[in-house]
Amino acid sequence: MVQNMPRKKKNKFKIDVIKIALWIKNIFGIITLTFLLAFIFGNGIPNFFEYSLKENLMFLSFFIIISGIIWTYWKKLIGGILIITGSFAFWLINFIFTGTAWLGMYFWFFPLLGFANIYYWLKTKK
Repeated sequence: MVQNMPRKKKNKFKIDVIKIALWIKNIFGIITLTFLLAFIFGNGIPNFFEYSLKENLMFLSFFIIISGIIWTYWKKLIGGILIITGSFAFWLINFIFTGTAWLGMYFWFFPLLGFANIYYWLKTKK
């Protein structure tokens, strides 16, 4: 006589790494967007006629990065491309006007955020 051994219950809790990465990316996006907007508009809306060409071009690059971060909540690919384009433009403008591309460790975060969006889009496209 063979006894039926109790079967192990399958774990219904499944960890979805892509979803976790999406939430982490969204949280970092919101934090970054908050800091960028506080940095740009902290002293009131800037008067762009008082700034030099370099400062205006760098602000335009920041605007591209900010619009990319906002756009990622609807279209991951377009937002990621905008973030990477804005980051590259910011580095290029800084290099042209100062001769150095090094801006600090925090500025590496922007293209990583853009690549994370593109990676998420590649993994979830149908």
